[in-house]
Amino acid sequence: MPSPDACGCCGPDSRDRTIAGLLSTLLPRMQPVLEREAVPLRAARGRVLAVDLVATRPVPDFRRSAMDGYALRPGDVPDGAGELMLPLRGRVAAGDSGLDLPDGPGLVRILTGAALPPDCDRVVMQEDCREQAGMVHVRKIPAAGANVRLPGDDMEAGAVAVPAGTRLDPRHLAAAATLGLSTVPVCRRLRVAVLSTGSELVEPGQALRPGAIHNSNRFLIAGLLESAGFEVVDLPTVADDPEQVKAALRSAAGCDALVTSGGVSVGDEDHVRTALVAVGGEIDHWRLAIKPGKPLAVGHLPGGDGRRPLFLGLPGNPNAVLVTLALVGLPLLRALAGSPHAPPARLRVRTGGPIRHQPGREEYVSVALRQADDGVPVADRLGHGSSAQQSAMAAADALLIVPAELGSVEAGVLLDALPLAGLLG
Repeated sequence: MPSPDACGCCGPDSRDRTIAGLLSTLLPRMQPVLEREAVPLRAARGRVLAVDLVATRPVPDFRRSAMDGYALRPGDVPDGAGELMLPLRGRVAAGDSGLDLPDGPGLVRILTGAALPPDCDRVVMQEDCREQAGMVHVRKIPAAGANVRLPGDDMEAGAVAVPAGTRLDPRHLAAAATLGLSTVPVCRRLRVAVLSTGSELVEPGQALRPGAIHNSNRFLIAGLLESAGFEVVDLPTVADDPEQVKAALRSAAGCDALVTSGGVSVGDEDHVRTALVAVGGEIDHWRLAIKPGKPLAVGHLPGGDGRRPLFLGLPGNPNAVLVTLALVGLPLLRALAGSPHAPPARLRVRTGGPIRHQPGREEYVSVALRQADDGVPVADRLGHGSSAQQSAMAAADALLIVPAELGSVEAGVLLDALPLAGLLG
């Protein structure tokens, strides 16, 4: 008898049933938002850069000292000299031009980052000098160009400091400031509606009736979207009623995308997919060969003016929501926002104990990481493996990846894991 996970509808033999295969199909279809705006640097963190930031001049655009010492003129260095005794003719600190020094022989006291005087071509380290009574004894004469940073040492003119599509963080804002920019052009922030479905859902703070649970997916989804830099439009939770679901889907037509949770599987009360088609939308993909997260639906809502808002129908269980949104939804939304896809970083780990697994679906297991003497982190499974167990998700450091072709895994096996800090940041 085949394993329950080795289903024909979403088996690993179908390319689009894997996360990598699905993304390779869908990402090229994403049409990024075209609207852009200029925002001040302090307001640009987390926004997607709309154009390359290019250096219009060398950075820096002057010669400067790489250390504290004394600037030396080439004309003051006799051929074959090993030491020198010269007068001190001035001082240049960072921010000084070095243009108002007196002419004539002599050394210039210079500090790190200061502009090199025009007639000097090297800097003597202060450790190789002794200053006394207005004279400087140079015990070791460096070669021309020593300890001098040339124009363009950081960036040449024409260099791309930050490429378009970058989601700006403080490093990029600093680079923009170095170019002298006070504002940067960014793509319009993506508006993403969030819809929770399920008659069993009660909002936090309200008393639970028998058979009900608090709605946690709303906060998981909204938090992930906001951390990714999107504007979240929070729609009211709807019961498992076809007409309510249709009305909620129509209300999201003005957004760039809609993310739903629950109602996309094959149960009697799963109405989201049929409701989407009924209101004029379409499903481009349904189901993945992964665990948790098999009943994932991707499609489009109907929209005006030729717009087709992206539809992401996530499963209802929280662990499945995390996996599908982080690994499929966010890459698609980032592409829609104008940011190129970058696969999440993986970490090689060793299993801390046996993990039961049926071949057929790639599995993402919540694990805690601990260090081992050999430097390879050990991954210990958390919880009992249910996709609804939020305590394991909340305590996890990473998602361990069990490949679809493997059976049960013994302790000590090397596998890849996805650190959650990278996925959630």
